[in-house]
Amino acid sequence: MKQPYPMPAKKMMKHLFLPFAMMAAFILAACSVSVAPRAAGIWSTQVSATAGVALVRTEGGKEVLRIACRRNPADVWIGTTLLPDGPGALRLQIGQTVLELVPESGEQGLSATGAPSAAFSQALGSGQPIYLHRANGPGVAVEPPARAAAEAFAAGCEHAAA
Repeated sequence: MKQPYPMPAKKMMKHLFLPFAMMAAFILAACSVSVAPRAAGIWSTQVSATAGVALVRTEGGKEVLRIACRRNPADVWIGTTLLPDGPGALRLQIGQTVLELVPESGEQGLSATGAPSAAFSQALGSGQPIYLHRANGPGVAVEPPARAAAEAFAAGCEHAAA
C-alpha cells in the first residue's frame, strides 16, 4: 500500500511541530495581560458620606478612570475614557483577581458595574498594575494607586458594603 505522505509519520511530525508550537506561543502571548502600565497619572481618593468612596485617576488634568464603591445599591462602578464604549463584558484585573463588570449606557466614555468583593479591595493594595479589558479584546494597564490611597479605598468599600 502506498503511503499518503512522501515521508514517514515520525519525520513528518518533527517538521510540523515547530510551526504549530510557534503558532501556539503567539496565541498565548496575545492572551496574556502583561501590558506596560500607563504612567504620568495621579490617583486621588474621594469620600462621600452618602454615595460611597472612589479612586480617581487623572492624566493631564483630565479624569480617565474612576473606580467607586457605591452604597445604594452596594456595587463597584467603573467609569473610564481609556477604553471605547461598546458591547461585551468588561474585566478589571489586578494580578490574579478579576472583577467581572456589566457595561451601562448613557455615560460619556465607558461605564460598568460589578459586585464588590474583599479580594478586589485587597488586590488594589497589592501594588500591581490595574488592567482593564474586554472579555475578548485588547485592554489598557494603569499603574496602581499609592498604598495609602488603596487602603483608604478598601476601608471605604467595606464601609459602603455594610
